[in-house]
Amino acid sequence: MTVAAFLDAAGYAGDVLVLPSLAAAWEHESALPRMTVGAIAGHMFLVVRRVDKHLDEPDVVGTDATGPDYRWLRVDHEEDLDRPEHRDVRADGADVASWGWPAVTAAYVDRVSKLRARLAVRRPRIVTVGTALMDFDAYLATRIVELLVHADDLAVSVGASPSDMPADAATIAIEVLVGAARSIHGDLEILRALTRSERVRRPPRRRAGPHRRCPRSRTAPGQRAHSAPTAPRAGRTRPRSTSAHRSPRVVDSGRDLRSGRTAWD
Repeated sequence: MTVAAFLDAAGYAGDVLVLPSLAAAWEHESALPRMTVGAIAGHMFLVVRRVDKHLDEPDVVGTDATGPDYRWLRVDHEEDLDRPEHRDVRADGADVASWGWPAVTAAYVDRVSKLRARLAVRRPRIVTVGTALMDFDAYLATRIVELLVHADDLAVSVGASPSDMPADAATIAIEVLVGAARSIHGDLEILRALTRSERVRRPPRRRAGPHRRCPRSRTAPGQRAHSAPTAPRAGRTRPRSTSAHRSPRVVDSGRDLRSGRTAWD
């Protein structure tokens, strides 16, 4: 089921990638900070290429797979995007994007077609991901998340209406995301986030740095203090997290679980 769901997710992402509106917006800023539309598309190509590369690796024998550690994936503040793994993902995606939309699209479609044939005859039990070993199905599940999330990033970036996600792939992606959130926040926090959001713990805010206090106006005894009218405060938009890639990044707990984002790459 996982292999079929992965191929469904790859096809779904490919349908977004070939939209002509992506070609027109290729070098424009995307819905993700510090990434162009083309860089997200380039990253998506690298997701499927890496799966293909794993099929060339020798079988890992005599050891058991371990589960992924999601804690490093947290993106609590914009400066977290400066971590080396996130910078590498952005740089790699931008490098692929430099090929241009027609070349990236053709390479993606060709690679997915190749994977359909290869996965029909070879499925390793365990793959090496960085310094960790992962069950191949569990690894594919994280790739499903990548493909679905970034397909949505691309659609939002160009104002395209998303189509319905393949059901089996969406089910797997949601299971992975919930599991990742449990690993980071614990079961009680997840239960509360889904049923009693008012009880979710709010992490302490990080101070941006020293700031000066506004001087208070002095008033004479018996005189009413007053203040000059001020302009309405502009709304602040939270920076979106970006993909860094390779393994799932999970819930952005910069504020709380209710406003958290997932940062996958």
